[in-house]
Amino acid sequence: MDAALAGVDDFTGPLQGHITAVAWGDIWNRPGLDRRTRSMTKLAMRTALNRPHKLKLQMRGTLRNGVTREGILEVLMQTAIYCGGVPVAMDSFRVTPEVIAGEAALRPAPRPRENSPSGQSLTPVSLRADILWKVRCGS
Repeated sequence: MDAALAGVDDFTGPLQGHITAVAWGDIWNRPGLDRRTRSMTKLAMRTALNRPHKLKLQMRGTLRNGVTREGILEVLMQTAIYCGGVPVAMDSFRVTPEVIAGEAALRPAPRPRENSPSGQSLTPVSLRADILWKVRCGS
């Protein structure tokens, strides 16, 4: 939000004031959804609308609101199929590694493997997603 306010002048000020009051005040603070859910919803909408620049800004807040790398992956996968389409989702996948790499506090949780102590196995689909994520993010 600091970046949005930094470029405000006498022409853009009225709109930015309205956006700040409504979006970041009234709407963001409504009861009913926790911050993680709100953040994931906004990622899906930014992806569906093909707004990678805004997605990068939102993703930083999403990570800080406790959404994991795996949670972001799932939001983007769902959005690719149900509302954004694959080309649109690819823009979101392209900016995601850059943002995650910039968030030093985020450490990916280890994923359970076949015959893991937890007894959980990865499905072929989740294995494929895991491999793609590693290729895109370098982890």
